[in-house]
Amino acid sequence: MTDKQSFYLELVCDFIRRNNQAPFVSEVASIAGVSKYTALYHLKRLRAKGYIDISGERRGITIKE
Repeated sequence: MTDKQSFYLELVCDFIRRNNQAPFVSEVASIAGVSKYTALYHLKRLRAKGYIDISGERRGITIKE
C-alpha cells in the first residue's frame, strides 16, 4: 500500500469511527483538500486492491476486514 492509499484508508476509517457512517466522496475530498475526482480515483484504487467496497448507494463505502 502506498502512503497516499494509507492516508485515504485511514481517513475513511476515522470518519466512520467518529460519525458512525461512511463519508460521501465529497467529504473525503474536502478533508483531503483535493477535488472529488481525485478522491474518487484514490478510493477506486483502494477498492481495486481489496481494502474497501464502494456501492452505488449514498455513503456506500465500506471497509473490508
